This record gives sequence, C-alpha cells and structure tokens, in this order.
Amino acid sequence: MCSACEAGAFPLDEAAHAFMVEALGRPLADAPQDTPPRALRQAERAIIETVEHHANLRLRPALIG
Repeated sequence: MCSACEAGAFPLDEAAHAFMVEALGRPLADAPQDTPPRALRQAERAIIETVEHHANLRLRPALIG
C-alpha cells in the first residue's frame, strides 16, 4: 500500500480483509460465498478507492443485497 492510500485509509474489518486475501488469485466464480454484506462493502470500497487513486478510473459500485 502506498503512503497516500495508507494515510487516507478507513477501517477494514477482519472479515473484509479475510475475504480479500482468500479471493485474491481465485476465479470470481470461486470467491467465498459466505462473506457478510458489510465485509463485501468494505472490500469493494478498498478496491474502488485504490483504482481511483492509482489508475485515475472511476468504477461503479456493485449492487450488493
């Protein structure tokens, strides 16, 4: 993580961190299915903010039930 991202970081629950670590390197179809919605929202936020900062792209949030 770069220093700018670390300085502007927000809390990331253990479940969100575990989801990101477990899902990384797997096909999307094999992503963990029992992840709580709050953890998914936090993981999504981390991905969106990182991409916006480093790639100058704006991603649309996914609709998570």
